Amino acid sequence: MLSGTRGQVVVTNDATAYLVRDVIKKYGARMKEVEVGEMVVVEEMEKQKSIIGGEGSNGGVIIPPIKCRDGIMTLCLILKLMASYGKKFADVLEGYPRYYWSHNKLACGPGQSLRVKRALESYYRSLGYKIKKTGGSTGGLKALPDSSNFIWFRQSKTEPGIFRCYVEGNDKNKVQLLSEEGNKLFEKIKAAI
Repeated sequence: MLSGTRGQVVVTNDATAYLVRDVIKKYGARMKEVEVGEMVVVEEMEKQKSIIGGEGSNGGVIIPPIKCRDGIMTLCLILKLMASYGKKFADVLEGYPRYYWSHNKLACGPGQSLRVKRALESYYRSLGYKIKKTGGSTGGLKALPDSSNFIWFRQSKTEPGIFRCYVEGNDKNKVQLLSEEGNKLFEKIKAAI
């Protein structure tokens, strides 16, 4: 979709892996991160006049004028990619950077959620991590130790007290350490509040 274009903005949610960002950059495009939610992505795509977008956790890309993820269109794009390279999908993937991930579900008391999130932000700021936030007080909190690894927390909007914690990056050991530290930190903060 981006081949032959310049200056495109691809809209994704803030939990989307940086592998997507790296691929987008190869085509002279940039990634705009927004809060989790298919309609949030679609609304920003309309503002940016994006030709493609999506959520890291969804079942397909979003391509206007369609205003939702489309698994069949995604499959068609994958088949087109395979045909253009003349390779199996697994072989095409071998040409992309390798990223690793850890996804965890954490729980605290519903009344603790905002205080836990503020304490997490304070901790990662104290380490000098770059902080990105989307969606206001209940949205995503992403802490970046460097430009290729992140830990992301977001409280569920449908399950009181539940947080999602995603750690992704290009360094397998760093991802494992960030994940272990994030889980322990969450439990420590929860117990102290």
